[in-house]
Amino acid sequence: MRTVIMYGLFITVMIASCKCNNSSNQPSNLNEEAKLQTTVAEKYVTESKNTTTSDEASSINKMFLSEEELKKEIGARKNKASTSQTINGFYPEGSERKLTEYDIQFLSAWGHKVMLNEIYARHGMIFADEMLQRHFKGQKWYKPLSNNVFNKLTKIEKQNISFLIYTEPQSR
Repeated sequence: MRTVIMYGLFITVMIASCKCNNSSNQPSNLNEEAKLQTTVAEKYVTESKNTTTSDEASSINKMFLSEEELKKEIGARKNKASTSQTINGFYPEGSERKLTEYDIQFLSAWGHKVMLNEIYARHGMIFADEMLQRHFKGQKWYKPLSNNVFNKLTKIEKQNISFLIYTEPQSR
């Protein structure tokens, strides 16, 4: 049974990665559908490790959503994506989540400096450093507002600033 499930997952992933040319004038949701089916299939595989089913065919069919369910899920994901706030910059993760060593392991000294100061720049920090000033003025989203933006920083941003200050950038 696991072989059949893994084969199904393989096919689904291959379909998801396909960049076929759509000859009709309607936009194709094939990639979204395939990604969604892959997510459902992965969830099923995880659940199936904990349970046993006598009818393998009906179990495999549970992996895939009906067309109606799929359309609802795609619509919900599009709606969520359109209402969510987009974080600007090259390193949005600095404001989204706690950074790890993995996030900075391949950064140059300049990249490390930009990642650190981009957190401040999102809140309108005016930079004294000419290189940073020039860099951020070249970004469409940057609006210089204040010399002190500390009170605007979130808890995660403050943690990430501390992390970036106390980690040495990799020398190249």
